[in-house]
Amino acid sequence: MEANTAKKMEAIDLIRLYGLIDYQWDLRIDMIDWRGPINKLLSPETPLTLGSSFNNMLDTENFWLRLQALIQASPKSPQFSIRYHLSLPGYARCPVEDRGEVLYDGQGQAIGIRGSLKFLDEDADNTFRQNLSGYDPLTGFSEKEVVLETLTSHLEQSQQSGVPGAYLAVTIDRLTLFSCTYGLKATEVLIKEVTEAIRSAIRFNDFMGRTSGCCFGIILKDCDRWGIVRTSDRLISAVQQKKFVLEDGVEVSATISLGALVFPGESLEARKVMQRAERYLFEAQSIKGSNIAGTPYSMNTMPELKRPVENVQGKRRTRDAGLKLKENGASSVPLG
Repeated sequence: MEANTAKKMEAIDLIRLYGLIDYQWDLRIDMIDWRGPINKLLSPETPLTLGSSFNNMLDTENFWLRLQALIQASPKSPQFSIRYHLSLPGYARCPVEDRGEVLYDGQGQAIGIRGSLKFLDEDADNTFRQNLSGYDPLTGFSEKEVVLETLTSHLEQSQQSGVPGAYLAVTIDRLTLFSCTYGLKATEVLIKEVTEAIRSAIRFNDFMGRTSGCCFGIILKDCDRWGIVRTSDRLISAVQQKKFVLEDGVEVSATISLGALVFPGESLEARKVMQRAERYLFEAQSIKGSNIAGTPYSMNTMPELKRPVENVQGKRRTRDAGLKLKENGASSVPLG
């Protein structure tokens, strides 16, 4: 009997065979309605029904490439056509062709996107843009691969020392709507301002990077599950309080959402830790909307760190908890 040499088809192969996958993106609530199997095939564990979860599949170069096409559309000429790369779970990069039109209300404000994705064969000519420096040109922070390398190191340290740490996935809410409303330059300003607000609200020795077009990754040293709750509260407040003025004098603000977990827990693999935190983030967003914190810790966490009753200035978060936590963990605490 001849051996069965048929190659098992991967999810991406099935999607290519499927053809065009239509979608309708409501920018006002940042929800995507897919007319095809993309959600189940590409992202079976993490919801892909949110604008932020889709933008998280774009590295910074391809994120800007797609935004430029959307911003160039207008009520008189709403159509767009663009090719870019998606970063897929389990696959390095996949070229797609995105065609459609931006939808506008009676005042000419963008309210949605109606389009279709076509998954292309591998780009043999490598014509798509890719930043190989490892650092985001806009913010100067590390991009995804450097964040993963750093997270791997922290996972090893926590495993050896027995002192837990935490990883936070942070996204800027409704970023595509903001871009279509105010333009590319204003979006750059918004991302810079949010970056600075987040950086100012974490400790000097915590690590922060920009992992995708709309998301940041933060690694907290010496942090248990209550440290995650406090940090989430502080970061959300820091961004909410940040106000900035655009070139035309319009004052705008932004909100963020978070998902996080304590490590080491279920996995010592950095990529799985990152994906789990992102899953918590997007699951919480899909249920509660924007400006929220997702499941603040994994189910399997290391023992909680001991915290003194008296406030001691100048120490790390695990030793500067001068305020007793309420049961819901919503109290904020100043940085040491």
